[in-house]
Amino acid sequence: MRPQIIGRFREVFKQKTQAQWNETLKKLDVCYSPVHGLKEVLKYSFLREREMIVDFSDGDGKKTTAFGVPVKLSKTPGALRLPPVGFGESTTDVLRELGYNENEIHKFHSSDVI
Repeated sequence: MRPQIIGRFREVFKQKTQAQWNETLKKLDVCYSPVHGLKEVLKYSFLREREMIVDFSDGDGKKTTAFGVPVKLSKTPGALRLPPVGFGESTTDVLRELGYNENEIHKFHSSDVI
């Protein structure tokens, strides 16, 4: 039953753009919220004001953006001490932890799987 319901919702929601649904739903007495992609979310100024999105300089001085500490505690405020790892930086370590050997990991690299 659930897959049919989800399928029906998909059919209906495809009939209008997100902006059109916002206009329709805000006129009704219903709770709703649009779903935004990451690129859209990162543009919201309040996320920077609340330090939910922060800028870091990595070891080479290159500026990067990261998620901040989501919970704000007055007596024990959280802090980000290290910049986030680079894209793919931990891939080899994770594959080792998952049990892949060096030969298998090399094959992944050489065949552009990773």
